[in-house]
Amino acid sequence: MQTGFRKILMWIGAIIVIAGCSNSATEPVGSTQPSSASGGQAASSKANDGEAQTEITVLSWKFDPESDLWNNIVSAFNEKHPNIKVHAVNAPTSEIDQKITSMIAGKQPLDVLFTDSTRNLSFSSKGLLEDLGPYLEKSDIDLENDYYVKSLSDHMYQGKLHGLPILNMSYFVFYNKDLFDAAQVPYPTNDWTIEEFRETALKLTNADKNQYGYNLRPWVGTHFLAWAYAMGGEYFSEDGSEALVTSPGTVAAMQFLKDLVYTDRSAPAPTAQAASQAGGVAFESGNLAMNWSGSWDIAGTEKTPSKWAFNWGVAMPPKGESGSFPIVISNAWGIYSKSPNKDAAWKFIDWWMSDEGQMVLARNGEFPSKKNIALEHAFTHLDEETRSTVFMTVDQGVSRPTQFPAMPRSETTFGARMEEVLASKNSDVAAIMETANQELNQLIKDIAAGK
Repeated sequence: MQTGFRKILMWIGAIIVIAGCSNSATEPVGSTQPSSASGGQAASSKANDGEAQTEITVLSWKFDPESDLWNNIVSAFNEKHPNIKVHAVNAPTSEIDQKITSMIAGKQPLDVLFTDSTRNLSFSSKGLLEDLGPYLEKSDIDLENDYYVKSLSDHMYQGKLHGLPILNMSYFVFYNKDLFDAAQVPYPTNDWTIEEFRETALKLTNADKNQYGYNLRPWVGTHFLAWAYAMGGEYFSEDGSEALVTSPGTVAAMQFLKDLVYTDRSAPAPTAQAASQAGGVAFESGNLAMNWSGSWDIAGTEKTPSKWAFNWGVAMPPKGESGSFPIVISNAWGIYSKSPNKDAAWKFIDWWMSDEGQMVLARNGEFPSKKNIALEHAFTHLDEETRSTVFMTVDQGVSRPTQFPAMPRSETTFGARMEEVLASKNSDVAAIMETANQELNQLIKDIAAGK
């Protein structure tokens, strides 16, 4: 294993130990259900060259087994590993846990799982994911030097790595250049401030045209935290043992977002009723000047025609007293702990981390985790300024505090309080944040107790 990566594992593992961790059937979509493998038996047959062929089953919510992309993925993989047959099973992310349960109960084959931070904690705490450390030790993968690893904590559990991040996603501000031009407002720069952002949102709001300057997102980790961190706020203590959403900066961030809706009226209220009244305000509709979203949203703009019928650009999140905080997350592949085909499963994951696998992502509008492939091949249809900003967000971005077991469930708990704040102009931000803090602290205690 690379020395640098061992240091990363030890560092993240130390944080997790301090925080305290606890363990708390439909037919597959795609190719026909393999008949040569069920339960714990490895699937094998004879390939055309006479060598034994292993079949692995991979489960994800991202890759549709009926799409041209998946066919291209399998074709590229089989050029290097012709004796491994890849069988895809797809399910919506909200149904992944149920899908795994039904597959295991039905003794259906399962070898590789697609994960993110939330899924990793859920899978790992149930003992469903293999520790990839021993595999990594024997590989040529140099995570620290060759890959973007700021969100590596998304795939750690109790000091062990349970998924290798194949792609990045960073979050920042998209803006509609045509609306800026029409209002004669200068484009945002990468060193703009929160005060400048607020003034810009006001200038780009036009009630007569049902046009708004900005659109709030109901995302805690990938939206709210960027504003809270910029204003000097905190979410958890350094060891994850305490919630700190009543810190002045965090409360100020929530008040700021509320003021955009009810004082400035530069953002529509994120409620079903308000969305209906707003007439479907959305970036793709051309009536939203600035939108918080992720690099994944760039996919589709490389096509002719582009998915957005207007000129657009991107900017770093505006700076507060503590700086600018793009949020970086990642998706990964992990190995099912009871897979009978772990060596073949690892070859599949190892291929995704290779130049060939990473090129597949780059060609399809994704943000590869391998630096050299991303820098040379990702988002090449963008102008240099836009492309440079996208890479700046991942270089300077921060991960959500996913090293703490309470983080995934906390987003649901805190998200409900965030919704309460933004649902009414009369909401008491300080009081609601105090309630949220109490609830998060109880959640931390429950998780530590194994609940």
